[in-house]
Parts: sequence; C-alpha cells; structure tokens
Amino acid sequence: MILFETLNNDNFNRFESEIIDVYLRAFTKGESAQIITFDEVKNSLRRIISIGFGVLARIDDKIAGFILAHPLENDEEFPKNLIKEKAYENALYIAEVAVDKEFREQGIAKELIRSMQEAALEMHYKSLILRVWDKNNAGVNLYVNTGFVDSGISIKQTKYRADKTPFEMNKIYLIKNLE
Repeated sequence: MILFETLNNDNFNRFESEIIDVYLRAFTKGESAQIITFDEVKNSLRRIISIGFGVLARIDDKIAGFILAHPLENDEEFPKNLIKEKAYENALYIAEVAVDKEFREQGIAKELIRSMQEAALEMHYKSLILRVWDKNNAGVNLYVNTGFVDSGISIKQTKYRADKTPFEMNKIYLIKNLE
C-alpha cells in the first residue's frame, strides 16, 4: 500500500537523507546523468522546502518518490519579465518530481502530481508550472498525460556529465491551469 504524506519544514529532516538518495539515483544515472553532490542536493532541497512544501510517497517504510513545490516567483530561473502575466500570477512551481527506480511504472508520479494539484487548489493557486528537459520523453509524456501543456517558454542550462564533460539541456516550462 502506498502512503502519501505532506512534507514541510516540520518533518522534512526525518526523511531528508533517504529523499536525497532517491534524488541522486534518479538524476545521476541514464541519459540525463549529471554531476551533483550530496551536499548540493541537500542544500537545494532544503531551500525548496523552506519556501514551499511537498508530498512524499512511501511503500513499506521505503521512500518511493516525492514532489516538491513553491510559489513560482521563487523560481530563480523563470523569466522574471513574465511573472506578472495573468497565466503565471499566483502559480505554484513544481521544483522536483522523483520516483525511485524500483517503484516506477506503478502510477506513483501521477498520484504525486494529483496530490500536489489538490494542495494547490486548496491554497487557491491558479496554475501549476514545472520545468522539464525536452529530451526527457518519459517526463514530458507524464506531464502532458496529467494535463500540462507547453507554455512556449524555455531556458538553456549547462550541466556536467559524470566524466565532467559539459552538455546543454533545453528545459521547457509546462503549465496546467487550475481554474
């Protein structure tokens, strides 16, 4: 049975190490593998949870996955000149979605997104926005199948592979209106 639990400043520390491990397994392997240290992930996730919240999925006391979000205006890379546009005002930014490899293909990511959408509606957000690598076909398909559409906004990010060679990611912003 999957247990979904809200993550916030009060309980994040209890799960922090295991959440970081899930993150590292998700983002340091495969085509999108990049160099990222435990401390970099820890600092990033702590920042997100300090200004936002999340939902944790657990199966038999193992972390199966998580989703973290915060107000869009706190996304350091979203084009600030667009933040005041109607489509983006009062938007919740989904900063991270990760499901551990052993728990994939079980609908956990969809349920995490659904849980986040419910929370966003309760908090009176008008839309959900996320950023995904355009070559992450599984991720893009997941988001499109859960109602997200391309916003027409993208950014480029330079990342480093495990062998320290740089590669560029074209990240696209997808949006889901909640009104």
